[in-house]
Amino acid sequence: KGSVFAGRVDILYSLGRHYLSLPFAALCVYATLFGGAPPTMLPFMPLALLIVVAIAAEQAIQAYKHRTAEDNPHMWARRYTFVSAIAGASWGVGVFFWYVPNSFQAEAYLCLAFMGMTATEFIARSAYRPAYLAHAFFSLGPLVIMLLIGGGAYRDMTAVLVVCFAAVLSSYCTGMARLLDESIRLK
Repeated sequence: KGSVFAGRVDILYSLGRHYLSLPFAALCVYATLFGGAPPTMLPFMPLALLIVVAIAAEQAIQAYKHRTAEDNPHMWARRYTFVSAIAGASWGVGVFFWYVPNSFQAEAYLCLAFMGMTATEFIARSAYRPAYLAHAFFSLGPLVIMLLIGGGAYRDMTAVLVVCFAAVLSSYCTGMARLLDESIRLK
């Protein structure tokens, strides 16, 4: 069982491509400015933060590649979960810079971008559910809160939609992990 978990952690790190979500962030900057936010440099700050986090995450992946055989895979899984939480929190911070109140188009676009980013991040993190849950909680949680604070039927329904989307992806983690475990055992 330990070798199966170690194989799953290998998959977690080999699929980790934290930079893949950066185009979503760049589009959020554009949507914020196009959605009516005053033209300032503020919407670019979360993008810069996400670039720094992507570089740090890449360093963590490189460290994993140079680990010793005696290293505990559970420790590496916890590290990936921590990095996932930091990456998610960086997106969560972005909500406060990219959310344009009273612009339904900008709000809808932001929600689509965040759900797309979450689906992208799910691919690697499905190998270890806590990593996905940490990322989803810290990235989507602030978005849901902003929508609920904004009030109104569409914002409330969109908040519920975002939560349901994250829950559906979370439910797939078990099935994905089972498929990965079978593949690792066959290997």
